[in-house]
Amino acid sequence: MIGTVVTTKGRTLMAKMVAMEGGISFTRAAVGTGDLPNGYDPSHLIGLNQYKMDGKITGASSSQETASITFQIASKDVEEGFVITEAGLYADDPDEGEILYAYLDMHGDPQYIYPRGGDVNKVAEITLGVIIGQVDRITAMI
Repeated sequence: MIGTVVTTKGRTLMAKMVAMEGGISFTRAAVGTGDLPNGYDPSHLIGLNQYKMDGKITGASSSQETASITFQIASKDVEEGFVITEAGLYADDPDEGEILYAYLDMHGDPQYIYPRGGDVNKVAEITLGVIIGQVDRITAMI
């Protein structure tokens, strides 16, 4: 699977915000080391398969029906190195609280994050392009 997938809960939130003429507030981005089971549809996920850590949202923009959310994972926050194989974007649902809005399977381009204090440090910057439909506005907790 290639590209960011908006989850079922994400699509429900999008429809709700369009109907209410509201906006979507992206609360956090996270990465994990998990795998999708063969044949599993990631739109049904409610969380990462193997959560590792939150990233730092550094930017958000929108154009027409798409938003781009950029976040970073830095070695300075890592005790033990790991390979990022999945990423998730979370949003605030006024009825349910925080939900997994979108999921990205990164097995096609995994990123190794070195531990802090080593000879090599790394900052991985990931941009998730997500569909937001006709939502009036987006916000991101930066």
